[in-house]
Amino acid sequence: MSKRPLIPLKSYIPQIPMRCGRAMGYKSHVTKASSASMKSVKTTIPLKVAEALEIRPGDVLDWVIEERNGRKIALVRKLE
Repeated sequence: MSKRPLIPLKSYIPQIPMRCGRAMGYKSHVTKASSASMKSVKTTIPLKVAEALEIRPGDVLDWVIEERNGRKIALVRKLE
């Protein structure tokens, strides 16, 4: 399975909200997964992000956790 190269989210989405000269990005809230047997949490994907990345219901997302400049970040990509 070939993976698409990661492209910064900022390049996909025009008009990212700015505060103090920094991109704020889009926010979503995290909740518990509904199944008691699942040990995970869930969130929604903001519509503008989903549209920019062409994410549709049923798509599979690949999550990678990296540390950059002492901070943990999540990189997410849609698998084809």
